[in-house]
Amino acid sequence: MGRLRIIGKETNLMHYETVQGEEELNWIKNNDEQTDKARQMFQKYFMKGWIAYTVTHDNKKKQIFSFSPELEEIVLVPIVSGG
Repeated sequence: MGRLRIIGKETNLMHYETVQGEEELNWIKNNDEQTDKARQMFQKYFMKGWIAYTVTHDNKKKQIFSFSPELEEIVLVPIVSGG
């Protein structure tokens, strides 16, 4: 089973510099309907410029550039500029 986490869904960086809110979507890799929904959600945020990564078995974050239903966890986060 895979899990797509969208962290910072309610982002308002223009006024208050806050990143909050999280949405989660799960899929079973052999279920076409679930994987298509997760793929569409991934593409929606990725095309807006969000960064996607997966967490490896040794607990390291690895940036990814496309959706794969074989991954156990995908995390999407907005780009936050520092000052």
